[in-house]
Amino acid sequence: MSKTPEINRLVLNGCSYMENYADGNGHKELADKFNISNVKSLARAGSSNERIFRTTLDDCYNNEKTLYVIGLTFVHRYELPILSQSDPWNIEHHEGDKFQWINNENLIDLGQLDSGITENDVKQFHKLKTKFDVNSQAELVFKSVYYYTSLVDSILNNGHQVVVFNTAETIFESYTNDPKLKYLEKYNKYIIKQFNWYSNEYQLNNGASIIKEDIDVDIPTIYKHIAPGEHKKLNEFLYDHISNNFYV
Repeated sequence: MSKTPEINRLVLNGCSYMENYADGNGHKELADKFNISNVKSLARAGSSNERIFRTTLDDCYNNEKTLYVIGLTFVHRYELPILSQSDPWNIEHHEGDKFQWINNENLIDLGQLDSGITENDVKQFHKLKTKFDVNSQAELVFKSVYYYTSLVDSILNNGHQVVVFNTAETIFESYTNDPKLKYLEKYNKYIIKQFNWYSNEYQLNNGASIIKEDIDVDIPTIYKHIAPGEHKKLNEFLYDHISNNFYV
């Protein structure tokens, strides 16, 4: 299928689920289906939704017409501007800024912290934030939805196209019928099934393999990582959705 004349790039963003997809060249093969040759992945393992918003917006404000393919990650993740700008790891993985994205796993590997900030500071902050979040699930869901619908609006207002989908965050299921989120129906073209469709689950149900490191890990199957290169069914799904909504 030919691309629409104004779309010249495809940009991927998300966390490790999308990084694995990119490592297997899933985004390049999807772009090939639309005759798009300019392809970029912004996906990074451990990313928070905050990082996904920030880096996608930075890209869309400064580039030609693009199709954005974005996988939502877990709503409890966040980021803090705590890294030294001279840290080589930071420069390579954090787009040259000071942000470190935070979850329980990477608290033990914070990289080179900025002067005046200690690992204990970060642990104390994380302890308090986790305490505050315990009884704030609804607020985290609503905030995430507001951010993603605003991200979609910004992308569209800058002349691009976008498709957003959930990877493995099941927290949205409890709020599907909440009146506050009824407006999400207007975004069905851009947000697949109002965040209640999971790319991990879909791929696993269609025969995709899990990375060997996750096979014996004691977590729900939906949270396990799809092996790089196992993207055929996901690309078929995305191709059909994008074709039916944007390339008509």
